[in-house]
Amino acid sequence: MRQIKVVDLPFEDWSDIEGSDTGSNTVDDNSDDNLFTTVGYARSEVLSEDDKYQSSEESDQEVQNNTLTNLTNVMKNRKPGRAARKKPKRKGKIQVLETSFETVNKVHDGICCEKECVKKITRNTVMKLRKAFYSMTQRKQSKFILDTLQKSYAVEDISPTFVVDQKRVCQDAWKLVHGIKERRFRYIKSRLHENRLPEDYRTGQQYLSTRYISAMMYFKEYAENFGEQQPDCPEIHLPSCLTKIAVFKDYKLQCDVSQQPSISLSSFYEMWRKEFSHVKLRKHQKLSKCTECTLFKEALLTKLTKEQKEELLMKRKAHFALQLLARQKYYKHRAKARSSPQHYLSLIIDNMDQAKTTLPRFSLNSKTDSAYAGVHHHVTGALCHGFGLDFGFTWTDRFHPDSNVTLNCLLKVLHHVKEINDNALPPVLYLQADNCGKDNKKPLCADVFSCSCEGRGIQEGKSRT
Repeated sequence: MRQIKVVDLPFEDWSDIEGSDTGSNTVDDNSDDNLFTTVGYARSEVLSEDDKYQSSEESDQEVQNNTLTNLTNVMKNRKPGRAARKKPKRKGKIQVLETSFETVNKVHDGICCEKECVKKITRNTVMKLRKAFYSMTQRKQSKFILDTLQKSYAVEDISPTFVVDQKRVCQDAWKLVHGIKERRFRYIKSRLHENRLPEDYRTGQQYLSTRYISAMMYFKEYAENFGEQQPDCPEIHLPSCLTKIAVFKDYKLQCDVSQQPSISLSSFYEMWRKEFSHVKLRKHQKLSKCTECTLFKEALLTKLTKEQKEELLMKRKAHFALQLLARQKYYKHRAKARSSPQHYLSLIIDNMDQAKTTLPRFSLNSKTDSAYAGVHHHVTGALCHGFGLDFGFTWTDRFHPDSNVTLNCLLKVLHHVKEINDNALPPVLYLQADNCGKDNKKPLCADVFSCSCEGRGIQEGKSRT
């Protein structure tokens, strides 16, 4: 009886060889496709029952050499797998369309500029550039456009410079030659100029446009004239009846009247946010609001006809004009007193009669404490411009808040100024009393005011209540 004994050689990858069968260790010796002669993954020896298997080093080395040779030949004759096959790159529909002869022939019919730069470029050049552009990936195409834009702005020209085939062309011609769409070009161009103003290449510094500077000057003056400087923080609060769109409309109207160019609404908001972040339009203001401004705001929130709204806006504009006139007058007197304190004296006086001045005040108020009535205090403040003096007077409900309190505070301020100014007062006095009507009874205040001026050597006195 014949036996076939298989000895496995140290080759691990059996599955890659075509025709190999690793699941069986017996081989039919009559088979023509004998693995021992074709591939050489194993060798067999025919033995009888009484024979014993014998092997020498020379025979083993010979078998291994034959096996390696056969394996090398088989690997060379193998068909390449899917990963090894190199398929030609498929062209997309856009690439086929943009690089077709029909599309290239239509390039010269495109409109670029008055010089017709696109007609300077030959069709062969257009085809070559388009094929090179559309053979790139989408990311490389965007990088190519961005790099070209950066190079085009690298010269000291007002407009960007584009070169095609050693010829200077316009921006539209460059886009037509490469087949770049307008929307994509604008998007990449916006990324280039994002958060960046045009630079002055002579100095390397940034500069602002004339319209932007004019808008800044207008808004600065607007905030100073109509806004309220807060005493406890560096903020300016605009009147409560205004909105951002209303401020922009006032600016737009001013530009139309003066026939000057204006910036857009988005640029106006951006300027407000960057340059004037301290100017606020608060929904809930800290200080008391103007009565007229509150009425205007409430009226504008109702449903009005076009004529009624225009009339209301005209009244609000007149109210702002009166407010501006009063502030300008006060600022003028204040500036004169600061520049010439020996000739001018500017005083402003006002009362505070609110629940905030009730004493005592606690950080934590319980229900028991709130049930008790506190001692109500009144506060009168006075500012003396030119001498840098600030005065504060307090009193309780024992004294009735009327013109007597206002006049007493005024006389004390004048007496103190006279003492520190070599027993003399400036010849011109400007007085502004922001008190309510009950604190400024006109007949009595006028008489005391005139007597004070005559008795203290004041030649001219002007007051406003």
